[in-house]
Amino acid sequence: MVTSKKLSIQSALNRLKGITGFASTLCYHDDHRPTVFNRYDHINRVWWVNQSICKLFNADPTQSNEIVVLHDLNRWPFAQNLEKGYFNQAENAEEYLMNLNADISQVVIEDVIMLHRKQLSGMRENAKYAFISDIITGFVEDPIMIISGLNVHPELIPSNIVEMLGLDFSNEGIISLRELCEVLNRNKDINKFLSMFQTVFKKQFNKTINRYVDKYDTAEKVFEAIFNDASYVKSEFLKPVIFPINNEYVCHANWIQSNVMIKIINDLGYQEANRFLLSIDEAELLDFIIRKNYVLESEIYNFYPDLDYSTRFESTIKSFL
Repeated sequence: MVTSKKLSIQSALNRLKGITGFASTLCYHDDHRPTVFNRYDHINRVWWVNQSICKLFNADPTQSNEIVVLHDLNRWPFAQNLEKGYFNQAENAEEYLMNLNADISQVVIEDVIMLHRKQLSGMRENAKYAFISDIITGFVEDPIMIISGLNVHPELIPSNIVEMLGLDFSNEGIISLRELCEVLNRNKDINKFLSMFQTVFKKQFNKTINRYVDKYDTAEKVFEAIFNDASYVKSEFLKPVIFPINNEYVCHANWIQSNVMIKIINDLGYQEANRFLLSIDEAELLDFIIRKNYVLESEIYNFYPDLDYSTRFESTIKSFL
């Protein structure tokens, strides 16, 4: 039997430093670029965005901040690339949060569940602020990550999406993205990249949110417009264009699911596997997989993200650099 650890909120947050955000965090030898894609940093950006939006509409951020901190704690290693078809965050949230070493109110737990269900009209106000903050963070993060992190040319993003999200693709904006891409993918300067990323992220957030605030006069109308745009962006751009790149070409999601998940469940049983996967990070899971001989030694490379995919001969996408 595999023993899982009962985590505090801070320990659960720290675990996210080794959990997929935009791509896997596993580093091959001395290439530490994957660390910039971790889910912990995503949570910090959502928290900052929530603070900003609450200030914009004179709302108290206390409870929505709590929802932000809690909403992504229950993720498996490799996140969506392992979870698909096996794990539902909304269905697991109450059990997971109640089992943390923390005093979390039932109201907040229900708010987290509603956020996962993505039903804006049924959410309480605090959940709406957290939910919209998560959406806006993705609006800003995803284009910057795929361009500067995965070295994908900006022309991949259609002009209507660029306009809808208010992306800064001016000459100055493109120069900033190119510099960001070079710092990570040529110089491999992680600290400089993270510092520059924050600057670009905050500037782009202000540009994006101002487009909505200038057009709509209440928080409710702004939130509804953002929610509707998010549905369109996901169905028309993220699912058909972005997800195949970062989930499949870069992170090998289908291979991981078909070659690993069924073996873990057969070995541990689903309930034990679920508890175990919610207590470890990606490096710990890979160690477990190797010890269990779930895959051949020659297949282990599939667990590492291929951040140079765009430059390979077989790549179907144009690189930025």
